[in-house]
Amino acid sequence: NFIAYQEGIQIAPAALRLLSRLADGAMRDGVSLLDQCASACQGELTEELVCQTLGLAGVKRTGELLMAAGKQDTAQALSIFEALYAEGKDLGALFDELSDLLVLKAAPKSGVSMLSGIADESQAAELEKLFAPAELLRDLTLVQAAKGAVGKNADARVAAELCLMQLCEPSLKLDAQSLGARVSKLEERLATGNFTPAKQQAKAESA
Repeated sequence: NFIAYQEGIQIAPAALRLLSRLADGAMRDGVSLLDQCASACQGELTEELVCQTLGLAGVKRTGELLMAAGKQDTAQALSIFEALYAEGKDLGALFDELSDLLVLKAAPKSGVSMLSGIADESQAAELEKLFAPAELLRDLTLVQAAKGAVGKNADARVAAELCLMQLCEPSLKLDAQSLGARVSKLEERLATGNFTPAKQQAKAESA
């Protein structure tokens, strides 16, 4: 913020928070990112402009992607990803953003302010309802593995799409972690009463 002021760069607080998070404690990287973004735009540097300049999906769209995964809506998740891919978004950064949003589930209420620039309170609260504990651990493992894969795989798109499909459909894998995630999700639904037997659901849909 001090450097931006000294250089006459108008920058929004949300953009500052995002750049600080992206710098990950490295002042030199933070200054370099600020310079890169300020050179690419005119007027006030906003969070949206930072995302555009650095090829990031941004909070809203990353949140939408994770919401689709949490609701196990494969078609919606792949549709959102297709749009982001067509816009040339950085896939490695996208999976970084997904990891950050997943961490909010495990963070205390103060975690929203601690992870400032990732999600607002309403989005964090909605995401928190979608993931059971074991499901969260599985999804974080998948996202981290995909982050490494998109950097090494010649066909990064396939690696990313495979990860999203596995996030949406735990039944695609029968390893212990995936089975644990399915059981955890079922237990949480039963505990909250958010559970509809298949026959009743089919009957309601046909009515």
